[in-house]
Amino acid sequence: MDQNRTPLFDAMVSLAESRKVSFHTPGHKSGKGISTRFRKYVGPRVFSIDLTCLDEVDSLQKPRGVIKEAQELAADIYGADHSYFLVNGTSGGNQAMIVSSLSPGEPVLVTRNVHKSVISGMIMTGCQPVFIPFKLGHGASFPLNYGTQDILESIEKHPYIRTLYLTSPNYYGVTVDLEKVADAAHAHGMRVLLDEAHGPHLHFHPELPSSGMAAGIDLSVQSTHKIIGGMTQASMLHAKKERIDIDRLSTVLRYLQTTSPSYILMASLDLARMQMATEGVKLLGRALELARWARMKIREIPGLKCANRTEIHAISGGENDLDETKLTIDVRGWGVSGYHVSQRLNLEFGIQVEMADIDHVLIIVSIGDHRGDLERLVSALTALSGEKPHLGSRTPVPSMVFFDNLLRMTPREAFFSPHETVSLEESAGRVAADIITVYPPGVPLLVPGEEITPPVIDTLQRFRDSGATMDGLDMTNRFIQVVSGNGPKT
Repeated sequence: MDQNRTPLFDAMVSLAESRKVSFHTPGHKSGKGISTRFRKYVGPRVFSIDLTCLDEVDSLQKPRGVIKEAQELAADIYGADHSYFLVNGTSGGNQAMIVSSLSPGEPVLVTRNVHKSVISGMIMTGCQPVFIPFKLGHGASFPLNYGTQDILESIEKHPYIRTLYLTSPNYYGVTVDLEKVADAAHAHGMRVLLDEAHGPHLHFHPELPSSGMAAGIDLSVQSTHKIIGGMTQASMLHAKKERIDIDRLSTVLRYLQTTSPSYILMASLDLARMQMATEGVKLLGRALELARWARMKIREIPGLKCANRTEIHAISGGENDLDETKLTIDVRGWGVSGYHVSQRLNLEFGIQVEMADIDHVLIIVSIGDHRGDLERLVSALTALSGEKPHLGSRTPVPSMVFFDNLLRMTPREAFFSPHETVSLEESAGRVAADIITVYPPGVPLLVPGEEITPPVIDTLQRFRDSGATMDGLDMTNRFIQVVSGNGPKT
């Protein structure tokens, strides 16, 4: 297929330039009714392509024209049988994969480092998660991804389960050996679903880890907006039809996606695909060069560490790989939290990082970065390093914890059970009724239906006191929703 084509975007521009009279939504009528301040800041043209479902530009709910063509071009370049445009992010794609693949009460083998949207999909479906134990002790300052052998052992241990759910890369850019896992799962009659939110670029450069589709994954969802040229909320879902019910998946997407999708977001997907297909190697090669230079310079700054690909290979025994466009900067040598460093970079140097946790700040280097951006970051970190004796100290807190909690109810049962609010201190032995995460990265510390234990309470309190952003607790981060009574014993 001709990957230079952008059928959806071209149709949108053609319609906008035709200057037809509009008696349909959106109500601003090509910007004529939009706020003057808004129009002055962003310019008038963007509103002329803020369209609704029309014959010329097709319908996402049932694509038969230019959206269908654009999705077929995406499937062709990614190596999928079917690709779908998503306008509510990878969160919506995770939910769609769960709802289309599982039934109420059905077990799913799942890694504990899934995004909270996967758990929300389980609440919708009523399926039964079977979590693969997460093993620490590798010596890295941040959570690596699951080891291949740990996943393979869980596949062998649960031969009755038909669905495996993985996350790769994780937020820190650490990947799983997807090809080996997919081969083993398929040999046991399992389909493999993949949250590949942080990997939309992997398919387009030979020096990056393998993409899900290239590795033989059955369903993969990617945040096109995170690393390459999609606009915020714009993601793609890729499917191979051998083990996936494509008709059911398409139906579920119609149920979960809005009937008024943003054509601007969809156009950004059409263009991002074209850009990667035609210029991906060059653009990503430049991003890799910048990331490698910055990593080298950061590793020279006193008190800082920034793991490289070779170290991740060695620490994991060769079971994990690293997307080098992610720079996880370990600030423990400065005696402060990543939150503190993030705030100082923002307020004093005008630098905003992707994420901070207790021990790190995370930098994403993408196709939109330039050498000057990375030089500014290195200079700011060097300046902070020069005053490190005055930065202070803190009580050690783990960057991320994965608890092997007792699941006493399914997430759906817990969510729909009567709830009550109790203080964290009083919640030991109770059943969680909500998803509790530190956000970002949005990985659940507690899943609805799990028993709350003293170690969980202690960790939540330490995260709270360190300044972490907590989702699922009250506004003070001191109270938690639990199932009324104690829930059923299992």
